[in-house]
Amino acid sequence: MPQLLIMTKHYFQITIRVALFSLLFLLFNFNVHSQCLADAGPNQHWCRNVGINDSLILGGNPTSSGGNSPYTYEWSVDSIGFPGGSRLFASDFLNDTTLSNPTLLDFLGFEMTFYLKVEDSLGAKCYDTLKLTSTEFLRFNVTYSFKIFDGDSIQLKSPDVVIAGNMPRIDSILWRPNHGLIDSNAINPWAKPSRDIIYYATIWDEYGCSQQGVPFQYVDVEYIGIDEANQFPIEVFPTILSSEKSMAIHIDHDHTGAFLKIIDVLGKEIYSEKLLKPFNQITLPNLTRGIYCYAILNGNTPLKKGNIIIQ
Repeated sequence: MPQLLIMTKHYFQITIRVALFSLLFLLFNFNVHSQCLADAGPNQHWCRNVGINDSLILGGNPTSSGGNSPYTYEWSVDSIGFPGGSRLFASDFLNDTTLSNPTLLDFLGFEMTFYLKVEDSLGAKCYDTLKLTSTEFLRFNVTYSFKIFDGDSIQLKSPDVVIAGNMPRIDSILWRPNHGLIDSNAINPWAKPSRDIIYYATIWDEYGCSQQGVPFQYVDVEYIGIDEANQFPIEVFPTILSSEKSMAIHIDHDHTGAFLKIIDVLGKEIYSEKLLKPFNQITLPNLTRGIYCYAILNGNTPLKKGNIIIQ
């Protein structure tokens, strides 16, 4: 009887081992012969801001599965021809067409389709596609200037921005600085500033792409009782500055000792200098390109105001 129990136990152990071996064999065999799957990743959208482009990574996570590794990858597009016989291929848009997750370097038009072919070590092939769309903001370098009396309001012009691409809509807008604005999210907001100021807008489309800056809208606030042109013959030139960023200011003898103030688009004073003589040669600090306000003040009394452009 004990011998029968030992034989039964031994037979049971053999049966378990055979079953485990069969299971491992089936799992291995399934992995080797399972279907190759390619994943080019989700469709993506590219924000083509002027001078600013997103870096997009193509491919899934992972880009290939099933089949038998290692895998080889091949990304392609429908070749694009130009007059004269030149053509563009996927290698003109991707950093490497043989990577599982290449980086997009460039984009043509507003919609492109990329094709992915994956081949495993046994020669099995699988395919997938990825569609890319884009938004491009076309800006017009226009500056608007307004003059109002202190206490008056002005309605700003809508941003001169055209959104090109796959017909995206404007999702939201934000005007800055918000000083004096009735509604900073309106297309044409009303403004009632108490000082000279430059307004600019940032626009977002439905894909989250944005454009900021152009056009700048300069509002010159006049104070009742001051006639700048007749009372104070002050000259400021040039107001469009090259890289030297040097400007001349002529002021009458009675107002030597007045101060030159330079203000950025956020309303922050970034430069101040006392004008000690009738003719002053001013070298500005290293300012970034853009539009700035200037004011010449005798105490708290404005003698002359305007804007300068740093190219």
